[in-house]
Amino acid sequence: MWLNLLIGAIGFGGMFALVTYIGPVLQHVTGLGPGAVPVAMLVLGLGGFAGTAAAGRLVGRSVTRTLAAGIVGTGVMLVVFAAVASWAVPAMVAIFLVSFATGLLVVALQIRLMAVAGTARTLGAASNHAALNLANALGAWVGGLVLDAGWGWRAPSLVGAGLSTLGLVAFLASLREPAPSPTRNCARN
Repeated sequence: MWLNLLIGAIGFGGMFALVTYIGPVLQHVTGLGPGAVPVAMLVLGLGGFAGTAAAGRLVGRSVTRTLAAGIVGTGVMLVVFAAVASWAVPAMVAIFLVSFATGLLVVALQIRLMAVAGTARTLGAASNHAALNLANALGAWVGGLVLDAGWGWRAPSLVGAGLSTLGLVAFLASLREPAPSPTRNCARN
C-alpha cells in the first residue's frame, strides 16, 4: 500500500511542478500574455479529461501497463514541455499530453490502491486523493526550490520529470511485492 501511495505522492508531483509555474513560463519563456494562462488551463483540463476517458478503457486491459504508461508518459512529456516551451503551439500540445498522461496515472493508481487495500477499499480510494495532495505540495515546493536556485523557468518541468522517475522507481518496487489474493487480482493485471 505504501509503495503505491509513493507512486502518487512523488510520481504525480511532476505535473504540479509544471502547473504551479505555468503562468510565468508562458509569459517569460513562451512570450505570451497573461490571457494565455486560462487557455493553458483549459488545455490542461481537456488533456486530463481525455486521459481519464482513455484510462477507463485501458485499465480494463491492464492496470499495471496503464499505470506504467501514465508515469513514463508524464516524465517524458515534462521533458518535452521544457524543450518546446519557447513556442506556443508545441507548448500547448505538451501541456495537453502531460495532463493526458496524468489522467492515465490517476485512474490506474486509484484502482491499484483499492485493490491492494483489500477489505479497506474505501480507505484505499481516499488514500489516492491524499497522495495527490502531497504531490501538489511536493511539486510546487521542489519547483520553487529550483527557481530560487536560479535554474530558470524551464527547471520546474525538468525537476518534475525527476519526480516522475522517482515515482517509476516506487512503481517498479511495488511490482516486486507478493501477488495479491484472487479477490484483489486487478492490481497485477
